[in-house]
Amino acid sequence: MDSRSAYVGRCPLVSDAGLEVLARCCEGLRRLSLRGCESLTGRGLMALAAGCPELQLLNVQECEVPPEFKNVYCVSIE
Repeated sequence: MDSRSAYVGRCPLVSDAGLEVLARCCEGLRRLSLRGCESLTGRGLMALAAGCPELQLLNVQECEVPPEFKNVYCVSIE
């Protein structure tokens, strides 16, 4: 894993506020796994999509992801 990749899966402490900070500080992020981070909402995911334009892979398995996030904000994400 390089500095453009992060894995924070199955961490109940990951929050929307944490994703907002990540989006501001890591705009070069390309890969992120949030698998099983159940406390996230669309607010944090949208901040991430807006703040990390190079994001190509986002794992949100086992997360409550709003359908509008998948359809609108993930155009360049696999």
